[in-house]
Amino acid sequence: MSTTHVLAIIGATGQLGGAFAEVVTEESYTQLFPSVRILTRDASSYKAQYFQARSPNVQIVQCDLENEDSVNQALEGVDALVSVLGSAKDQVAKEMVLKALVKNRVKLYIPSEFGAERINFDFESAVFASKEAHLRAARVAGNGFMKVVAINVGHFMEDSSPGGIYGSVLGFDHANLTYTAVGSPTTPVTYVSVKDIARSTARIVQLSLDSSLSATVPNDVRIAGSVVSYQEVAQLAENITGKKIKVESLDLAEFRGRMLKEKGWVMYFRYAMGKGWMDYSNHNERELVNPGQSLWKWKTMEDYLKEAYAEGKL
Repeated sequence: MSTTHVLAIIGATGQLGGAFAEVVTEESYTQLFPSVRILTRDASSYKAQYFQARSPNVQIVQCDLENEDSVNQALEGVDALVSVLGSAKDQVAKEMVLKALVKNRVKLYIPSEFGAERINFDFESAVFASKEAHLRAARVAGNGFMKVVAINVGHFMEDSSPGGIYGSVLGFDHANLTYTAVGSPTTPVTYVSVKDIARSTARIVQLSLDSSLSATVPNDVRIAGSVVSYQEVAQLAENITGKKIKVESLDLAEFRGRMLKEKGWVMYFRYAMGKGWMDYSNHNERELVNPGQSLWKWKTMEDYLKEAYAEGKL
């Protein structure tokens, strides 16, 4: 059996997709993935050209994701596809990709998940429903030849923590030194750095394509980089900045009522955090992808906050 594979990536010009492309074009992966196809709408973009120059293993493929023939051609001979399609508006693209995956008998598909596991969600969301429908359709269509793995990471650490682009809307109002949780401020929440998500995804691909190890990879993977509560984040921030952080909480039941009226991913995620649905501390695949931190050191919330403070974000 061949020990080398053709890997395709959709979304490599974005934040997470770019980090993943960086990882799989590192020297440690060049033998496993001698061909890395980056599918993009614009082969002349700066990011596309960057990856073309980064490694001789990279092939930039200009692809119209809403054109069936274009996607079929792009995925011909591919063993694994990692998709980081960032917009829920790309429904047509997802349908074209799924058809091409089936036609080309691709062995592994990692769809664009990389958020919160939704198994416990007790509310309706069009975006989440679309993701679930696509995941189910992929598993039905690929039954017998294609493994479909959903990777759940909770929050992107750099985006959703104090000083991150979404930190304030998630309750980390560092400008006013007030952190507000929904429900108990001691409820743990999972955060994973973008680089660690990329590394974990590369390992999931590697393990899933190995016939002797594929069964060790569950269909739904949880990655837990740093699991901390609002209270713990506040204490870390205090230790690092020397500034007192006030911790407050919103009533969970009242917030649910607001969430059902106002809707939106911020409301959904804050409610899920308060319910404890984003606590992956007791059930995760940390050891599967990085046993004993032998491959890399997980980035902790403390690591991130020290960096954010040094960069003037706190």
